[in-house]
This record gives sequence, C-alpha cells and structure tokens, in this order.
Amino acid sequence: FDMASIPDGIKLFEDVDNPVNLRLWYEGAEMAKPYTDPRQLDRQIAVHKILQSWKENQANDVYRLKTGNSGTKWNKRMMGEGTDYSGDIVDSYTLSEGQSPTNVYLNLSSLFDEWLENKPSAKGVLLKDNLHENVPGYFLLFASMNNR
Repeated sequence: FDMASIPDGIKLFEDVDNPVNLRLWYEGAEMAKPYTDPRQLDRQIAVHKILQSWKENQANDVYRLKTGNSGTKWNKRMMGEGTDYSGDIVDSYTLSEGQSPTNVYLNLSSLFDEWLENKPSAKGVLLKDNLHENVPGYFLLFASMNNR
C-alpha cells in the first residue's frame, strides 16, 4: 500500500467502532478444469503482512519483481512464510460451503497503525486460503469495486 500521501504525525488509529477494513466482494467458488470435485468445504481466508517489496504488475507465484525473463524471486514458490510474508494472522474470515455472494470485511487497523509508524514497512497484504494447497482446482472468486 502506498502510504506516501498520508502526512507524518497522523495519530494511530484507535476508533474501535470504525476500523480500517479491507472490503472484498465474494462472488462464489469455481472449479477449474480438469477437476470435477464439487466440494467447496469451509475455507478460512487469512490476512498476512507482506515482508518483501513487490510490484503489482510484475509479481506472480515465482517472482516478486520481474523484467523480461529474469527478476527477483520470492524466497519460496507461492511466497514463503516468515520470509516473504508474516505467519501472524492479522484477521480472517470463514466462507462456508455453499456461501452466497457477500461482502467480506477484514480488519487491518493494527497493521495500518504499524504502517503509520513505519511507512517503508507498508508492503501490502497476502490473502491466504487455508485449504488452497489441499483442494487443487477449486478457486474462490473475489471482485473489487473496479470490477463492476
């Protein structure tokens, strides 16, 4: 996240009634080919702090920064816990099997406070699905306001 536009001296965020939330629109789940397993299962989406610098238009499962055929790799494919992202969970949300489309709110207030104190540490967040590696081919679909 780009914290450069937030002036120095802004006080830490302490309004528990109005937290700093990341809002996502959950559209549902989709089975990718060639998989045919109809299970969605309950899935927990956890927010983790990213520890490494990366570029949105360059990052993928292998590279965090890429130019042409070379670049700077993540420490582990799909990002390494403790090196590329923090293992600490900032917040989480559980999507139940058969969950209807809904808004998902993830509280980033504590992380936002940390970033206010140390702006260079604001490298973004990773949304990690607790079952992704165990349920191949079944993807959870999210959209942003830009999607509409």
